[in-house]
Amino acid sequence: MTPFDITSIPDHIYVKIVETEDIAELIAMKKLYTSKKHTLVREAIGQRIENLRYHQKN
Repeated sequence: MTPFDITSIPDHIYVKIVETEDIAELIAMKKLYTSKKHTLVREAIGQRIENLRYHQKN
């Protein structure tokens, strides 16, 4: 995964991503941010989903 600048994501979106622990809700959120300007938001949501799945396995 390539690193990205987390500061470019709006605070209210970042907080919602971090506080959400439901994978289904994160997937729905990812579908909301489909425009080209939200690439980093989708990437952050994807990383959060991977993190939650990893912790569910262990």
